[in-house]
Amino acid sequence: MNKLEPILLLKSGQSLFGIELRYVREIVSDFPVFPLPAKLPHISHLALLRGTPYAVLNSEYFLQIEHKAMGRLVILIAQMAIFADEAVQSIPPEQLSRHENESELETSFVKQVVQYRNRIIPILDIQAILNDQPDFKFISI
Repeated sequence: MNKLEPILLLKSGQSLFGIELRYVREIVSDFPVFPLPAKLPHISHLALLRGTPYAVLNSEYFLQIEHKAMGRLVILIAQMAIFADEAVQSIPPEQLSRHENESELETSFVKQVVQYRNRIIPILDIQAILNDQPDFKFISI
């Protein structure tokens, strides 16, 4: 079992999920977003921030969370991003507890499932995503 780390709690629609703070680079809004010409199951869009392209992860593929809004907040993680409606708060590990029945929300891209104030929160496994994908680097024009 992995050691609990500080997480950033994110809200997407009615769903909550977390990302370990060590993977979060910044939170932004008002950025250009482009649909991809080819349908990729793990990448939903391309975001452009200060001339650098970012692959926007498909939250349905990785977390089974449907996300419809595309222009609010994006959490940038290295050369990747993910849509979120709101960054709720950062939570220190001492306020988190392991959820007893992790299998109900577990996928290969959920690192662990924690409980915070009676809410069940899946923690996205960024390292598994990086290991699973061939390359997220795009060439700037």
